[in-house]
Amino acid sequence: MQNYGLLVDYNKLNTTGKIARCPTKSKPYKKNGWYVVYTQDNFINAAFGDYQRNESPIKWHNKQQLNITEKNQIQANAALTQKHIQTEKHQKALYYANKYAQFEHCINHNYTTNKKLLD
Repeated sequence: MQNYGLLVDYNKLNTTGKIARCPTKSKPYKKNGWYVVYTQDNFINAAFGDYQRNESPIKWHNKQQLNITEKNQIQANAALTQKHIQTEKHQKALYYANKYAQFEHCINHNYTTNKKLLD
C-alpha cells in the first residue's frame, strides 16, 4: 500500500473488513486514500486505492495460488463489505434527512418568505 502512495499507520491497521480512510503521499493532510483488509488464519486479503486517481482498486493477497475455499472466502468478504457500505450509506441518509427536517419550520417561515431568502 505504501508503494502505491498510501500513508497507512501499520500500528493502527484496520483488519476488520471495513473501509478505512488514510492520507496519501500526494495529499498528506487529506484522507483521499482507502483500504479494506481481511485476515483469516494466515490468509490476508486486501483492496486499496486513491479516490484522487479515479483508478480501479488494487487487489492483493499474501499467497501465490488460491484454492477454491480461499476464492470463495474473498467473494464472501467482498459481498459483506458491499453490504456494510450500503448500510452505512442508508444510515447516513436517514441521519441527514432527520437533521434537515428540524429546519423545515425555518424554510417555510414568514420571515424567509417575505425576504425572499430562499428564492
